[in-house]
Amino acid sequence: MKENLAKFKSGNYTISTEAKFEVSMIAVIGAGLSGLVCAKILQENGIDYQLFESSNCVGGRLKTETYRGFLLDHGFQIILNSYPQLQKHLNIQELELKPFEPGCLIYQKPGKTSLIGDPIRRPSTLLSTLTSPIGSFEDKLKILKLKGQSSDKKISTFNFLNHEGFSEQIIKQFFKPFFSGVFLEENLETPANYFLTLYQLFSKGLACLPSQGIQQLPQVLSQSIPSSRIHFKSSLKKIVQNSNNVLLTFENGEEKTFSKVILCLPSHQLAKLMPEEDISSKSRSVTTQYFWAEEEPLKSSYLLLNASGKGYVNHIAFLTQVNPQYSQTRKALMSVNILKKQSPSPEEVLNELNSWNLFTHMNWNHLKTFHIEKALPVSFDQGKSSIVKKNVILAGDYTQTPSIEGAMYSGQRAAETLLKELKN
Repeated sequence: MKENLAKFKSGNYTISTEAKFEVSMIAVIGAGLSGLVCAKILQENGIDYQLFESSNCVGGRLKTETYRGFLLDHGFQIILNSYPQLQKHLNIQELELKPFEPGCLIYQKPGKTSLIGDPIRRPSTLLSTLTSPIGSFEDKLKILKLKGQSSDKKISTFNFLNHEGFSEQIIKQFFKPFFSGVFLEENLETPANYFLTLYQLFSKGLACLPSQGIQQLPQVLSQSIPSSRIHFKSSLKKIVQNSNNVLLTFENGEEKTFSKVILCLPSHQLAKLMPEEDISSKSRSVTTQYFWAEEEPLKSSYLLLNASGKGYVNHIAFLTQVNPQYSQTRKALMSVNILKKQSPSPEEVLNELNSWNLFTHMNWNHLKTFHIEKALPVSFDQGKSSIVKKNVILAGDYTQTPSIEGAMYSGQRAAETLLKELKN
């Protein structure tokens, strides 16, 4: 036992399951990424736990469905292969990641696009990037310098970019459309320290699609968790903390008592479960419309950003150009991301795309629309230690950063916090 604790103290917390901590059972609520990582670490350390999930599958907000021969993710989602947690907690080769090209195509006006590439990783894009009308030469030098920057200033991304001397043009035509699609807000109000963290990850890695859709990530992650420990369709209704334990009441009326509970839930759900705590329920929404065509509208593995300042569309992803396995029909699949609160009809989106004068030779057909009302939390606590409320530990992307990396890291931090308490 002492040897195992020494391994944990040194940072090597993956220890033999033969040496169990002598504690009563732990409950992990939520089988999204944070809950799965947390459960995986408890499993590796021989902790007696049970994992409860309200739906009938793992993944939380990462969902993929097969529809009319296409793989449709619930909202446009990508994986950065530079995520440290991804490398740490699963065999990334199992995902068979398919990368987008680094950089993006930018639509400015009808019939006109420009390329902002990554000349360091794609030297062939150097000339087109330097001669692009998007921003000045000085702007492009400043973009390269961002790769090594950090900020502890509590300012917005927009104010940070202004402070660094970026021109109004490149902020409006590159940073806003690109990072609005990541932050799910159009004014770049998101803290600059998170922007810079993401920027380093984008500069080190590639945005990718898993071979079988975004839900493949939690499915692979869950392979290390015995099925006997996962309880689906178990929705938590009420939580009551007593002096030495926690009483959980589920929607089906069942009650269970645990010595410790780790709540790996979105902030808007926690705000309802724990109204006595100061947890923000504000979330950002996004709408994704899927379309198919007989052939690829553009032979491009770049994201196409809308920098015109007009219309509903934020960006377009040519999914089958990146990953042909998203289509079982050999037809092209595109996703159109929309940040406006008022979701347009597919006809309105198609009219807008036709006005771009880029796809006039194509016949786009609407497949399905997903409106994700609670896509990302507005408030989050990047870099803070785990939140502990007596015998309850809180985890989820809002406790770190609103991202796949943040969700996974929050699950790791919650498990480590529990292990330290048990050790003491």
